Amino acid sequence: MTETGSMTETGSMTETGSMTETGSMTETGSMTETGSKFADNLARVQERIAKAAGRAGRKAGDITLVAVSKRQTPQAVRQALECGLLDLGENYVQEAQDKQVLLPRQELASVRWHLIGHLQSNKAKAAVAVFDLIQSVDSVSLAQAIGRQGAGGAGSGAFGG
Repeated sequence: MTETGSMTETGSMTETGSMTETGSMTETGSMTETGSKFADNLARVQERIAKAAGRAGRKAGDITLVAVSKRQTPQAVRQALECGLLDLGENYVQEAQDKQVLLPRQELASVRWHLIGHLQSNKAKAAVAVFDLIQSVDSVSLAQAIGRQGAGGAGSGAFGG
């Protein structure tokens, strides 16, 4: 089982991050590097995740690295996909929609889209249609709004069937 709840490995392509004694990990960064530098940075992040997982008594394969594509171009997202990053995090519904329209269907088929930013209840319907996972539910009323949309088969995300 892949855990993303307590782990917040939100898309790092840089060396910033920390590992606490409790096993929570924070990785942040940008996907603007080019070619091999991008792949090299990704390899360093994956190595750090593996070491941190080992210290926490976990397997690195049980941890999902979510690459944050906020304010990145479709080309940068494509580069992340080419490096094997298939979990993409976005802060905004509209930005994810814009990228999904620009990326070829073949590339989109294997991507799991995570909403990692604040979600307003009035955008729950759109979020359910766009995202496979919503990581930022912060109230019972928002969870209920998402549940109502998911039950209605609103879209192509994991919630809509």
